[in-house]
Amino acid sequence: MNLYELVHINRLQGSYQEAINILEEIMKINKNDSPVYYNLGLNYQLAGNDREARKYYSIYENIISERLKKSLGDADLYISSSKVKARTGDLESSEQLRLKAAEIDSTLHLQFAEVLSVQGKIPEALDELEKAFKSGYRELFWLKLNPDWQSLQFDIRYRNLLTKYFKQ
Repeated sequence: MNLYELVHINRLQGSYQEAINILEEIMKINKNDSPVYYNLGLNYQLAGNDREARKYYSIYENIISERLKKSLGDADLYISSSKVKARTGDLESSEQLRLKAAEIDSTLHLQFAEVLSVQGKIPEALDELEKAFKSGYRELFWLKLNPDWQSLQFDIRYRNLLTKYFKQ
């Protein structure tokens, strides 16, 4: 977990190659750690290397697809697939997968907010995020670090929600 936090810190600082180097070390430790491929794709994408980004997103997508074959009722897998589809620009498939996840479990407001944020549907993402807050979600650190929330960081409604639910 500490290595992932370091990856995110490097990403936020724009040190994408350093984040990639750490992710490659994580991959050496555990090739079955599927989030490493998503994060490699993300960091390569941010670094402007779309070819490498697609390569790692494809690996991640294949892992999730294989898991979905074994567990069709796992809403989190549909969410994961939905996010990577959005990252690769397939917004229609992303939305279909998000809706499939909602059919399975309509209470995954935080995860729906992540997908909607990646899809660029900011008002809808904030609606879902507020539902998550009302249900008790309070991990401010992860809200600041998670790459799937980056499109919300400077939105005034997002900042107002943080102020409302994380009064200091």
